[in-house]
Amino acid sequence: MAALKMINAKFKSKCSETGKTIYKGDVCFYDYQYKQVFHPSADIVRIRQSQADEAQENAYFDNFCLQNNI
Repeated sequence: MAALKMINAKFKSKCSETGKTIYKGDVCFYDYQYKQVFHPSADIVRIRQSQADEAQENAYFDNFCLQNNI
């Protein structure tokens, strides 16, 4: 699963999930692996961000346990 990168749109395009128009200069999310762009209100953006947050929290906890011999 590739991470979504927040970018400013360089071209007018449509969200791959919702079909909403993304105008040049608008903030959007780009999936470099599949070459798709998503509107910030798309469900996939919230899902992937929550997965990334959970992964970061798990890595922090694992590192804490290693450093404290738990």
